[in-house]
Formats: sequence, C-alpha cells, structure tokens
Amino acid sequence: MVDYQAVSKVVASKYRTQTVTSLLDGAKMPSEIAEQSDSDMAQISRAITELREQGITELLVDEETKKGRLYGLTESGEKVAEAVQARQ
Repeated sequence: MVDYQAVSKVVASKYRTQTVTSLLDGAKMPSEIAEQSDSDMAQISRAITELREQGITELLVDEETKKGRLYGLTESGEKVAEAVQARQ
C-alpha cells in the first residue's frame, strides 16, 4: 500500500522528488544525486534529511562516517518513489 501522504510531501518539492527518483537506481551519495539532477548540494542534503525524518530514505553506513555517506530508499520509500515516478 502506498502512503499517499508521503507522496504528496515528496512531490511538493522538486529536490525531494529528484532525490527519491534518483535513489530508485540504487544507493548514492548526496553529491552524486546533486550532480545527476544538476541541483545544489545543500538543497539535496536538506531533502535527504527531510526524507529520513519521514522514513523514506535511510543512511546505509555508520552515522560516524563523514565522507562517502551512502543513502538508499527504505522499503516504504521504494513504494513512494515508484508512485512519484509514475506521476512524472
């Protein structure tokens, strides 16, 4: 079941939308998402933080890791991302 409240929150921001659709291809660092979407790194980082708080994305390495932090979609995040992509 897709959480349409979460889909609504994602599509309200182009940066959250770019982040979740980029992560459908697999785990990425924020810099890779920013480069792929031609977006500002700070905006992508903020979007990732918001998406983590909603349980859509997750950090795949230790919290202590400062460089090379990989993020991916949670199980429910994958469903949200697929619904977002289907709207485009």
